[in-house]
Amino acid sequence: MRLTTLKENNVKATFFITAHYLNSATEEVEKMVNDGHIIGNHTVNHKSMPSINNETIEKEIMQLHQSMYEKFGYEMKYLRPPKGEFNERTLQKTSSLGYKTVMWSFAYCDWDEKKQPSQEEAIKIITKNFHSGEIMLLHSNSKTNSEVLDKIIKEAKNQGYEFKSLDELDAIGHRVVHGGEQFKDAVLITDEVIQEIKENAMLAPLHNPAAILGIEACQKVVPNKPMVAVFDTAFHQTMDKSAYIYPVPYEWYSEYGVRKYGFHGTSHKYINDKISEILNRKDLKVISCHLGNGGSITAIDSGRVVDTTMGFTPNAGLVMGTRSGDIDASFIPYVISKSKKSLDEVISDLNKKSGLLGISGVSSDSRDIEAGVNEGDVRCVLAEEIYENKIVSYIASYYCLLGGADVICFAGGVGENGITVRRNIINKLAPLGVKLDADANNVRGVVTKISSDESKVLCYLIPTDEELMIARDTYNLICGK
Repeated sequence: MRLTTLKENNVKATFFITAHYLNSATEEVEKMVNDGHIIGNHTVNHKSMPSINNETIEKEIMQLHQSMYEKFGYEMKYLRPPKGEFNERTLQKTSSLGYKTVMWSFAYCDWDEKKQPSQEEAIKIITKNFHSGEIMLLHSNSKTNSEVLDKIIKEAKNQGYEFKSLDELDAIGHRVVHGGEQFKDAVLITDEVIQEIKENAMLAPLHNPAAILGIEACQKVVPNKPMVAVFDTAFHQTMDKSAYIYPVPYEWYSEYGVRKYGFHGTSHKYINDKISEILNRKDLKVISCHLGNGGSITAIDSGRVVDTTMGFTPNAGLVMGTRSGDIDASFIPYVISKSKKSLDEVISDLNKKSGLLGISGVSSDSRDIEAGVNEGDVRCVLAEEIYENKIVSYIASYYCLLGGADVICFAGGVGENGITVRRNIINKLAPLGVKLDADANNVRGVVTKISSDESKVLCYLIPTDEELMIARDTYNLICGK
């Protein structure tokens, strides 16, 4: 890992695992953790595993590293998946922190089984997920940006896409997490737009700088192609001021920009557009539930956001995989006093060690929680109940805020695939006259009406498609539609 590349480009790694046989790297990593460039660092101590030859491990890891580098042109990082899993589910779990870009590559050695997965196996798994958006791009280690894009084109061809050269591009769409108050819709990227995205980096320090790198890379390689920025926060800019102002000193908003911004906006807009198309109405009152490892619910009236659960940051609202959601902020200094942790460490715990993971002590994955419930694990039972109750309370609140609802939509990894979670949520909404069609609910990932004919509110499973929204917004803006 070329640590200077991270530092020079202000790219932050979420996980970085070093080993004691890489002493110089360990020292540099520790420094970068303190500087905030690396989050969640973990050091593997090979001295505790005397039966394994360190030189062999290093050789095997570097062989895999080189193989993956040659295939995609990306630098590797190591990851030891939980429970020794090395499969698609591992990639889904470790990508569940909310990142969704091109690829996350890594080497892995199963210490317990004392065996290294073959290079072919690793490449097969990562290649399969290359276009799924489930793997996080750490940073490019290719000599030029052109080489990186060439790798993507070659892989696209391998996946069956007809794509001969960059000249075939008509436009490029970029997902940008935070648009602040400036951007209420997708915009054509200009120097002024880039500067404003940079100025919003304080609001999304892990995401906006990476978006800038992508934009600037494309400017160098295809300088004459129009580019569009699509913001996760834009859809929520339709909220009234009474919905986004916090009950804190008003100067915090006017001077520092402290307000509710909301996230998952691209997904919620897609869900609203899709259900409006299905029901052939533009005046729907929609409660959109994007439930994944990160989750949010948005109340929408005739295409305008009335309220949403995420706030100044994504760690607000619902209980999530590793995020706490709503809490009483006043216990933070109490925890700091008792635990002797720093403020940054406590905030990190609230984002990465809380939610389903924190309550259950088992996993951030709802499937693991459900398995624990079936096995009678009391903390998994507790985690599931808290998780579902929070969702129900927000749906009920938004039902009243909207003056009733026409439809409740479920999307995201859990919303689209969690048959049991959807059933439990809808059953708890019975006082609102919401009724489930159990047979129709026995489905995953397909547009389906899952409420019964007697239900006073329609319930739909709507698989989200944020990539399509980015492509659509880019097309419409470039073509003037």
